[in-house]
Amino acid sequence: MLRELATLYSVILQSATGDPAALIGRLELITKEGRPWRYSARETTAVLHLRTGETAKARDGFAALVDDLSAPRNMRARAAEMLRVIDN
Repeated sequence: MLRELATLYSVILQSATGDPAALIGRLELITKEGRPWRYSARETTAVLHLRTGETAKARDGFAALVDDLSAPRNMRARAAEMLRVIDN
């Protein structure tokens, strides 16, 4: 669990300057159902898709967070706000 947190934190720190495709790849395992940091990894993945101009993939990621009632409430609210920005 701590190794996955360290990976997530490392990706977040590199998200502005690192290679988005490589960073998304590093998060792939962490986004799987049942992983403890999956919601944060999914949110970060959606942000990285935005950075690469893959708006449809980003939108799908944020929409999935909004629709997942198990996701933390604040994260669902952030994802909903991101959808509003993307859709305008």
